[in-house]
Amino acid sequence: MTPTRDGEETRSGLAGDLPDAVGPVDEAIVEAALADASSPDGPHSKVRRILDAAAAVFARRGFNEARMDDVAVEAGVSKGGLYLHFPSKDALFDGLVGYLVGLETRRLAVARAAEGSVVDRLTGFFHEYAKDMLSMAKFYPIIMEIYSRAYRHASVRGVLKRYIDLYVRELAALIREGIEDGEFRPVDPEDVALQLISLLEGLALLTGIDPENAPLPDVADRGVRLVLDGLLARPAPDRSSGGES
Repeated sequence: MTPTRDGEETRSGLAGDLPDAVGPVDEAIVEAALADASSPDGPHSKVRRILDAAAAVFARRGFNEARMDDVAVEAGVSKGGLYLHFPSKDALFDGLVGYLVGLETRRLAVARAAEGSVVDRLTGFFHEYAKDMLSMAKFYPIIMEIYSRAYRHASVRGVLKRYIDLYVRELAALIREGIEDGEFRPVDPEDVALQLISLLEGLALLTGIDPENAPLPDVADRGVRLVLDGLLARPAPDRSSGGES
């Protein structure tokens, strides 16, 4: 470990000096914002306004150039009110990562609890996921920033990994349900979940760079359907007519 100029310790690795977490985000704050976003009748809470404003400011100016003052103005809150919930820009970014990814994990949990075949629930979920990505086109810069900072900063990487792990568990549970019901052939549910997540996350990055060659949600629908078609249980071929003559 080596100290930085601010006294924060880092660890050396192939990616260079990677800062450790600057301090845990109050997960209750992010959960409250997620609950607010999930409820059509819920109030537009101050924390949710702050996180929505942070997404806009970080996308517009980038993390390094963005200032907490900018976020406070965008959110319509005082600077003191902003720091009350997020004591630093790093903590705000960590909270934003949890908020954005948490929106989709909550939607996946709803899909898991819904009625219908697993194929229909998965295709419906990923269709809506792709539509969300399309509607968030103006936030693509922050998506790129999240991955860039996750590579270098342990705090961002930890928040992102925690939600991805939850994502994998929810997806794998749905796939396991399909196997148990005879809808899917026996496969490793976690492995398939990672493949599906990789497909969608890769499309999100590609769409941000070259949207004309990655039209959403059409290309996502086709990709997910290809994966799911490969999972479908099919009866063994009838070899009764191929016996000895």
